Amino acid sequence: MPYRISRLGYVEIRSLDLDRDLEHDVDVLGLHLSGKEGKTAYLKGWDERHACTRRRERDAGTMRLTVGT
Repeated sequence: MPYRISRLGYVEIRSLDLDRDLEHDVDVLGLHLSGKEGKTAYLKGWDERHACTRRRERDAGTMRLTVGT
C-alpha cells in the first residue's frame, strides 16, 4: 500500500544554486518566499509559518524531511 502524504511537515534542502532553485520553488511549485538571510532562504505554503528551508552549500541534497499522513 503506497503512502498517502497529506501535508509536508518540514524539509531542509542543500542547494548548489540558491537563486535558480528559489525561482523553481516559487514559480513552479507555488511556494512563497517568507524570508532570506545570507545563504539561507525560507519558503512556505499559503497557511504555514515556513515549511521549507533552502541553504546554499557545496553539495546538494535533502538534509531533513518530515511529512504528515
